Amino acid sequence: MVFIFAAAVAFNYKINKRFSIQSGLYYSSLGQKVDGINSFGGFQKYDYSKKGTINFEVLTTNGTIYTINADVFLVADGTGGRIITNFTKDVFDPNKASVLSILTPIHYTRTSATLMVPIILKYKVIDKVIDFNLYRRFIL
Repeated sequence: MVFIFAAAVAFNYKINKRFSIQSGLYYSSLGQKVDGINSFGGFQKYDYSKKGTINFEVLTTNGTIYTINADVFLVADGTGGRIITNFTKDVFDPNKASVLSILTPIHYTRTSATLMVPIILKYKVIDKVIDFNLYRRFIL
């Protein structure tokens, strides 16, 4: 499931009956809920890799998600091939260790949220029939 968060504040200033300017501040962010993955907490005491290394990679339709929390252990529930890790079942079994199952799904939000300021110049060539708009956006 993909989710989008967007918010905007806009204004329109009419200079005369033919010419107006519109602008505002627009924010948007795109995210995804990842199903089919069981997650466990309390893995950090079993993780002997270097700090800051990526233990798990999850393949999604929007790209790859990299874990940055060393306390989380991920297992695919039968979908196979979606999780790339060195901690396979023969190396570490979460059912035999004292890790807690986390029942919440994984929510992935892209870090590339967009904040932009558009400027739209509107000109009515012929009233209610033909308009001319000039659009420029500035991404912050």
